[in-house]
Amino acid sequence: MKKKPTRKILSIILCTLMLLNFGIISTYAQDNLNDTKTDFTESIDNEELKAIDELAQRYYDYYVKEGYIENGQLIVEADELRNIILDEDGNLIEDQVQIESISLGQVSTILRNFGAYLTTTQVAQECAILGTLAGLDGPMPVGDFLALCVGVFFVADHISNYINHETAIVSEIRENVSDECADNAEDHVTQDKIVRNNRDYDHFACTLNYGAGGGIIIQRPLTRANAVTRLKAGDDVWSRSPSLAESIAMSASSLNSAVHHSAHDTDDYPMNRPHYHPAPHNYGDNSHSFY
Repeated sequence: MKKKPTRKILSIILCTLMLLNFGIISTYAQDNLNDTKTDFTESIDNEELKAIDELAQRYYDYYVKEGYIENGQLIVEADELRNIILDEDGNLIEDQVQIESISLGQVSTILRNFGAYLTTTQVAQECAILGTLAGLDGPMPVGDFLALCVGVFFVADHISNYINHETAIVSEIRENVSDECADNAEDHVTQDKIVRNNRDYDHFACTLNYGAGGGIIIQRPLTRANAVTRLKAGDDVWSRSPSLAESIAMSASSLNSAVHHSAHDTDDYPMNRPHYHPAPHNYGDNSHSFY
């Protein structure tokens, strides 16, 4: 994975200032949020993200219907597709003045922290275009698009597609989203490769992403013994399944027990992960056993 400590530090500072500026003041901490929490799979299915996924599908279907995508391949310049604006029924809007009514939302706000100024409609268009470039039979899920732009690890159904089409994906994001999102996408794919290329390992070191979007950053693979040691030392681990995450949390516990938490997600941190803690809750300085 690329190491850019100075860039990361500056990014965190800028993200904090921008979040304050947008009035999205958050007391983010993985275990000190008292609001009702939901599982990660529920959080990415919230109303806005669902709506964008549906909108992206409408754009993708229109591109196919008009012959701009054939046999899963984009046969026109992507810029031509960005000039197409559809109404709620998937029909072409001739009067471009209506574009002014396109909304901003949670996704747009998160992306702005990484230099990407996209409306909801533009996000949907990018997902439709990126889905084609990634060899998907449809648009890229907006949750995956966010994870790529933010640079956090996301257990996607299409990891192999993203790895195999990294160049096309990163190029599209760099040219039409932002340089920082493209750099983050490269980091994301590097994390995917670490997991895919180390199939003999069930556990991986990880760190929290305190920037916009939340989530975790995957690092090196770990043996089970090293994963337990890491949790005992107060550091975080990601495992391939809930049962694996629970097992190492129990082994790291002074009580041979684990405390489960759903993802501590908020509107600003939809990519946070569910996890276990070695019991008691404050044992190991609140280390997380994510899955």
